[in-house]
Amino acid sequence: MKRCVVVEHIDFEPLAAYRAPIASAGYAIESVAAAQLTGFDWSAPDLLVLMGGPMSVHDAACCPWMPPEIEGVALRCAADLPTLGVCLGGQVMARAMDAAVTDSPTREIGFAPLTLTSAGCASPLRHFANTPVLHWHGETFAIPPGATHLAATDACTNQAFSRGNLLGLQFHGEIGEPAQVEVWLDRGRDYVAGAGVEPDRVRADTALLGAGAVTAGSAAIKEWLATLG
Repeated sequence: MKRCVVVEHIDFEPLAAYRAPIASAGYAIESVAAAQLTGFDWSAPDLLVLMGGPMSVHDAACCPWMPPEIEGVALRCAADLPTLGVCLGGQVMARAMDAAVTDSPTREIGFAPLTLTSAGCASPLRHFANTPVLHWHGETFAIPPGATHLAATDACTNQAFSRGNLLGLQFHGEIGEPAQVEVWLDRGRDYVAGAGVEPDRVRADTALLGAGAVTAGSAAIKEWLATLG
């Protein structure tokens, strides 16, 4: 059976709705905390998934495991080994591929639709067309050299990129369950307040839009997995 390793940067940002399509594609899934990756063979998994987290790729002082992670992901990306990055995970991929990670113009929290590029419309991200998805970030990535820009929002120009067997996403197509969003609102209450976002608005949008967002996310990941070489 193929092996998928999910790197979790914090305990409340799991694989969530992306788990089902990955398992259905024949992968045995194992999760590991980023801080426990000492000696990890980055080339070994058939699929690597890098999840989100509140830290930054620039936080080497408080996250000493971050530079080795970026170095390991760089080796994997250079070899075009199947890799998916979500939010912070997409930023790790971008940094590993020699692209900048910088502050977003605004802290983007809540549901908003994606604007797909022409390449995005022809990619598995087509499932997100006209479907608002959850956003939760204060930094963003530049599009790496040789990668294709797939999506944007009004608040953030770069929401997704691909290159070969690599897919980096800024948005959270895996999260839409009210219980999971409630955990994020609780654990990130200061972050949300600092963005001027009303938690009740996020709750209402989750109830209205969350199920559709994760349905689209599952379909997109299922189709992406089928394209891997």
